[in-house]
Amino acid sequence: MPKMKKLLIGALNIKIHPHSPTKYVELFKDTYRLAASAQIRGADYGTIGWLTDVVEGKPEYGMNGELYKFLNIDPHDPWFDQRTRQIVEIDEESDELPVPEHLKPNLKKLYYVFYPHKHRFFFDAKNFSPNHARKMLSGLFGHPDIAKKYGQVDIEIESSTEAIDKILSIPAKTRLEIRISIPNGDDTSSEEQRVIDRLRRQNARTITETYTALKEVGLEPDEDTITLMRVAKSNGYIKASGYGEDEKKIEHSTESHPLLTPTYYNPDTTSGREAMLSMSAELLASIARI
Repeated sequence: MPKMKKLLIGALNIKIHPHSPTKYVELFKDTYRLAASAQIRGADYGTIGWLTDVVEGKPEYGMNGELYKFLNIDPHDPWFDQRTRQIVEIDEESDELPVPEHLKPNLKKLYYVFYPHKHRFFFDAKNFSPNHARKMLSGLFGHPDIAKKYGQVDIEIESSTEAIDKILSIPAKTRLEIRISIPNGDDTSSEEQRVIDRLRRQNARTITETYTALKEVGLEPDEDTITLMRVAKSNGYIKASGYGEDEKKIEHSTESHPLLTPTYYNPDTTSGREAMLSMSAELLASIARI
């Protein structure tokens, strides 16, 4: 039996207003050409390592490549010689550095696929959490050169369907918070379109609603609130707290239940890139209502 390899696929919803597949293609190509990097956490930084068309010459069908994650250290900081147990001071004026500034250590490579027509970004989350992916892309798209051309880019983590089920299953819900950034109008149902229209009528880009109730009675979300929750699953977040039948406090949120889908492939017959393309296409069909 061949040893199977695993991909754990996460997803982000990337939104610009106004939008079109061509504009999303340009966003990614401009960001890639900029060759900038963005902080993920501490000394961990990331960038778009390479970018190519899924179907040559048709980037609107899909774009894929690898994200590069690396350590961004300051080579001018003191170094430690483990053999002599001595601190090595670096002359800030000197060109002689232990490692040139353009070389970055501890490189990790992660497959990704972006589908411009549904503005969904899929990536290997095995060693790269959805929060880290969102932070990296937010930093890249927040670069002044990109922001000047495309404005604010909203990035939301795709949540699992089970996240809403868990929230609604809390026996005595005492607090419910729903935040939504305005969806693109191409992948919503008619009832969800009402939420978009409501935001646009008020020139609002985001909405946050909070509901509270006493433990003795508990919240009972109506259809309008559940519609907001369905919109927030791909366009924001939901946080809820309450109590179980044993009186113990319960907390659930979509942020703690992101969409993470494992897939396995035989490296002798299938590449990681091929496995990512195959599974991401299936996931796109399920979450973007194609």
